[in-house]
Amino acid sequence: MLATTAAAVEIRIDGGPGSIACLAEAILHATAGDREQRLSLKQNQTLYELPLTGNDSWEVRVEAPGCWSETVSISSASTNQPQTSISIRPIATVKGTVEADGSAPRTFDAFVFRRPSEQISQAALADLHGMPTTCRLAFPHWECDVPRDELFDLRVASQSYADVYLWSLLLRDRSEAVQPIHLVRGGSISGWVRTPDAKPIADARVVISPALIDSPRLEQRTNKERERSVSTNNRGFFQIAGLQPGSYSLRSEAKGWSPTGISQIRVRPYESVVWPNPIVHHDYGALDVGLYPPTDPTGAPWTVEVWKQNAVRENIRVFVRSADMSGHWEATRLPTGAYWLTVRDTAGSELETADVDLSEGGKHLLTLSVRSIAATGKTHIGDKPIAADILFMNAAGKSVRATSSDDGEFDAKFPVAGDWVPEIRYPRTTGSKIRLARITLNPHLDGGPVIDLDVPGGRIHGLVVTADGSPQKALVHVTRDGNIVGRMTTGDNGQFDFIGLKAGTYLADASTAEASTPQPTETTIDEKTSNELRLTLAKLRHVRGQILTPMGAPASGAVVQVLTEGGRGWDRVEANVEGVFDYRLPSGSIDVSLVVLTYDYPTAVVRIPPDVQSMTIPLKPLGAMLAVRNGRIPYIRTPAVAAPLRAFYFPEPLGRFNGAVLLEPGIYMICPDRGVDSACRTVTLPAGTETAVDFRDNGGED
Repeated sequence: MLATTAAAVEIRIDGGPGSIACLAEAILHATAGDREQRLSLKQNQTLYELPLTGNDSWEVRVEAPGCWSETVSISSASTNQPQTSISIRPIATVKGTVEADGSAPRTFDAFVFRRPSEQISQAALADLHGMPTTCRLAFPHWECDVPRDELFDLRVASQSYADVYLWSLLLRDRSEAVQPIHLVRGGSISGWVRTPDAKPIADARVVISPALIDSPRLEQRTNKERERSVSTNNRGFFQIAGLQPGSYSLRSEAKGWSPTGISQIRVRPYESVVWPNPIVHHDYGALDVGLYPPTDPTGAPWTVEVWKQNAVRENIRVFVRSADMSGHWEATRLPTGAYWLTVRDTAGSELETADVDLSEGGKHLLTLSVRSIAATGKTHIGDKPIAADILFMNAAGKSVRATSSDDGEFDAKFPVAGDWVPEIRYPRTTGSKIRLARITLNPHLDGGPVIDLDVPGGRIHGLVVTADGSPQKALVHVTRDGNIVGRMTTGDNGQFDFIGLKAGTYLADASTAEASTPQPTETTIDEKTSNELRLTLAKLRHVRGQILTPMGAPASGAVVQVLTEGGRGWDRVEANVEGVFDYRLPSGSIDVSLVVLTYDYPTAVVRIPPDVQSMTIPLKPLGAMLAVRNGRIPYIRTPAVAAPLRAFYFPEPLGRFNGAVLLEPGIYMICPDRGVDSACRTVTLPAGTETAVDFRDNGGED
């Protein structure tokens, strides 16, 4: 059964100088999968009607001996197809040699970009695949068929290597050679840098670096060292080759223009990524802001903060500056992007915000009417007034700040009425933060809203002193069930004060650079109790040790994880080049548990009694591998130490951990969590063995 004709497309043959002879034996050849159409051309005819069947996309080109033709795609489903032009030119051969990183390339393909003018078309910018042409490779020699007597660009593609671009080629002879091509193994990122009116920017500096998307804060320290940069050519083109698979961020810097960039570009193995849209630089942005009223309610100038989101989606304050007394504020040379402004009064309360789009640069005028609701209030614990710093937050993210005096009184200015959540810091500046119950602000009360902040809960306060009873400045911690619920640094008077505590039993300790409390002090309170403590400091004692390899050499760089009885967590110290470590802890107290980690030898678990000041720790040559599966927070328990499995891992550079630990041979108790219960299992680990414990099973070892 014959397919019906869906469209008849007009084809114009564009034959340049010297291409007349091409038409003598030319065929207009259209293909769609395994179907094809052929139409013979006449030497003196340029316009043809090509019937195309079905609803497919057809590839159409001219086939003629000694001639090169471009290939165009036409959809036969369109009944109003515009006239399509196909260019044919006398054929020429561009040739040369190729150098390659590693093994010789197996493939060599080329794609032609025709450029009637020096400006590459917008269509070519959107699709940089080009038109395929015929190539031949006999490494290290190559040659490709190209149009003669016409300016063109050539993209060379070889599997596992980054694409190579040859610009502004013009072949006058049948065969011409070009400079040797060097192929770089790996992926690449390329693209175009333009002005807003589509003019190329030459000599722009384009920088790429691994995108900070997984652990940005950890990677930022070393990411600068992993940057690579190139400059754009006179066409505004850039390419960075030899890239490993992964995500990259890109920024472009051009003299006289605001910097711009792309937050994430994904490169797959050996992929040559061409960014599909031009990277456009705009003028720097500028802001001219008028504030009404011109000053805050105290007569002080408004403070304006400028915020912007960075490449890893963190909100960064760009700068902060006060308006003048007339309410005028301005900023210039702002890099393009989205910003928001925050207007604060002299107390630091956020009374107005505004979003500003500077993605296309230029000067923006903005008028802001800053509203405020005056309120008064008092902070107290029962009948006792307290001096505290206060922060109010609402659901829209606005904040209001106030400070209460010694009699507990404060004034505050709110941008809107409604619900606000207060949080107080007591003592001021250095104390604990306590979030209180939500309040509702009613602006229609006579004399303005009055806010009463009564801090519920118990109180632990007191004094830090030295052994002779002198007050001492120190860092004080209060913990409950192993979790820190409050910390503060005292003044020189040594006084500390923690309020708003729930009923329960707490531990309090204090420390300085040279002393600490030998043991935490235990105290129990209810929500109406006020307990006073005296924390006495003792000089720290040193626990020193030397770690030796099985051959007796110093284990330099070994990592020592340290836990003391009643401690709040694991500390980490590293052995020096002599294998020596030094750890300070309160004198006269507690055993010290150590987990010694190296890359080459099994993990050692050691306990140092209180009366031992130094010791030698020899490592063993052989160990056993232990993996724990389906445990929530797996613990290893020995007569020396109980520690989460993670304490037995040597930290890798990016903080990741592998799936098993290497332990010295011995008997261990493995638990699925920190609690001691019937689920714990006793495991014997002989040297040179691998053991897995799976807590899904009720049985023994795997």
